Amino acid sequence: MELIKRCLDYVLSKLIIFLFSILLICIVWQVLARWMGVNSTFTDEGARFIFIWVGLFGASLAHGQKRHLAIDLLTSRLSGCRKVWSDRLIHCLVIVFSVSVMVVGGYMAMLNTQGQVSSAMHIPMWIIYLAIPLNGLAITFYSLNDLLQAMKAPQLQGA
Repeated sequence: MELIKRCLDYVLSKLIIFLFSILLICIVWQVLARWMGVNSTFTDEGARFIFIWVGLFGASLAHGQKRHLAIDLLTSRLSGCRKVWSDRLIHCLVIVFSVSVMVVGGYMAMLNTQGQVSSAMHIPMWIIYLAIPLNGLAITFYSLNDLLQAMKAPQLQGA
């Protein structure tokens, strides 16, 4: 499982770097095109779509590396058995959310956009929506991995 996690981390990080590089090129071109008075709707739309993908894939990678934003006001005050059970519950809730909303909902959004194309680039919109279920699967994998690690941890007595 650790090997799969490292491979997923590697693939996501390289994909984010690649997409961010293309995003940077699109934005620089947009600035230059506006300065020269050239209309460039292709890179405008491309930058928006790539920004969505970078944000979603970045969130998945951050979740996998435990670097995501966490509001732990309540859980930071817990200790012992309550902290262990709280962590397990949070992993389960993230799994339920990512499967139900991101994987299933994202897949349904992809199905609903069959036949639609983007206005400037003329690419199928389901390709843009594909980022949602893919990232839902990544977050589910990371949370499942974390949950299994939490289950292996020795149960603390008391609380």
